[in-house]
Amino acid sequence: MPPKLPPTTNASADDSAEHILRMRTTVFHHFRETVLQDAARAVSHSLFKSDEWVFRTKEHKQLAEKIAENLKENKTNAAEVLRRTYCVMREKAGSSRYIVKAADRDLPYRAIRVRYVGSIDPEIATDPGKRRSYPVVHFLTPLFDTSLRELRNPTWTFNTAHTIALQLSKTVALFPKHAPYLLKDFKLLMFARLFLMGDEIAASLETVGIEVGDNWHEYTRDEFLWTYCGDWEKIDCVERTYMATRDEIRWYVENDVDKDGNAILAASVDGSEGEDEDEDDVEGEKVTVTED
Repeated sequence: MPPKLPPTTNASADDSAEHILRMRTTVFHHFRETVLQDAARAVSHSLFKSDEWVFRTKEHKQLAEKIAENLKENKTNAAEVLRRTYCVMREKAGSSRYIVKAADRDLPYRAIRVRYVGSIDPEIATDPGKRRSYPVVHFLTPLFDTSLRELRNPTWTFNTAHTIALQLSKTVALFPKHAPYLLKDFKLLMFARLFLMGDEIAASLETVGIEVGDNWHEYTRDEFLWTYCGDWEKIDCVERTYMATRDEIRWYVENDVDKDGNAILAASVDGSEGEDEDEDDVEGEKVTVTED
């Protein structure tokens, strides 16, 4: 049974600004607390399971063991290399604007190449031969993006919503290729699917040799909605709230707004200022956002 997020009630309209705010706040906060605020060592063991990681080659394994010996650390495996690197990065990040650099000498295992061989869909057998190997930092970089470390809902206003949503969407787009292990957690997947549709995630996973079945989208949706409310009788209500929250966020990814919440037409890529756009596109849509 998956652990529950703080429950929500739906006494009023499921797609009301109040419920959208509550869901966005809860899901954003939980992602940040889980990945970047909880005890680093505990998070690292939760994210990087020993049976889901292997070294690229025997030589990389031997090099990692040599590094561990020089650092007077216990003998290591591929998952432990990620855990140790993650913990160092957490310590370096602190409250500062830490920029991840692959050549950072404070990350002694940075050049060790590992391969993720876990399954996102438990119904689909893993084929390790389809997986590419990367330096450990490749799998960690998205977790330390500024957009995630600043997941504080009170900053979500007319003036900031577009910038926040756009930057978060760019970071979340990295998850399937760089941090697929996050998608195994229903609560973290709930966050990711506010920005990416299930089929978009599946298509991106496929490019790195990870498959999900046809039932994965529906199964995971039901599970993370149940995780959120803990009551199957409320699933339909909560799903409507979730879809409204997702639609609002995805709208803000595409649109900036003025002080009244009206969409601002951005200049087109070719600099034509959108003269050829349809009238409906020019006028845009007004979306109401409740500020904290």
